[in-house]
Amino acid sequence: MHMSRKVASRILFASMVVLSMVALVVTTSNYVTLFAGIKNLELRLNEIDFALTPDGLNVTVGLKVSNPSSYGGFELKSVYGTLFYEGKNHRVMVSPGRTITGGAPYQVIETPWWELPPHELAVNQPLPPYSSKNLLMELKLKGESAEAFRDFYETLGKYQDQINWELDCRVSLQTPSFFGVVSIDFQELYP
Repeated sequence: MHMSRKVASRILFASMVVLSMVALVVTTSNYVTLFAGIKNLELRLNEIDFALTPDGLNVTVGLKVSNPSSYGGFELKSVYGTLFYEGKNHRVMVSPGRTITGGAPYQVIETPWWELPPHELAVNQPLPPYSSKNLLMELKLKGESAEAFRDFYETLGKYQDQINWELDCRVSLQTPSFFGVVSIDFQELYP
């Protein structure tokens, strides 16, 4: 049995159309689950523990990053966070970031929130579907930040039932798409 060129080209064309449609359906489904995955990502602050040392302060922050979706293309790149605690009122200079002729503008505010230096934790691990990663951020503080916390703890903190902590966090994920690296911001209060 011999097939004509015309029939062979029609079969080849139909095969290419079917394969293209299958590839398009798979890609579209992957992008739909990508958006659902981004929307459902979770970050939970599990614990904060600290130890005062003679030369500073060690703070351990336990985090849990979860992917409760069916999307399997996430790679957890890093977690970047700034930790705050509620302590004694103090003055902070705030700058809007623009300069005016004759000097930089600034504003001094009174606030009970103390900001510890930001920290970045490199992870570089896949975050499979329906999975979680437990992470530990360890901050070792010296100098003014450690002394401010020691002063707060010695005068007020150890007499309280709990210390109020706040974590501003950015989770960076990479996906195999045109998005590249996706950063998602979270804010958590503890306890």
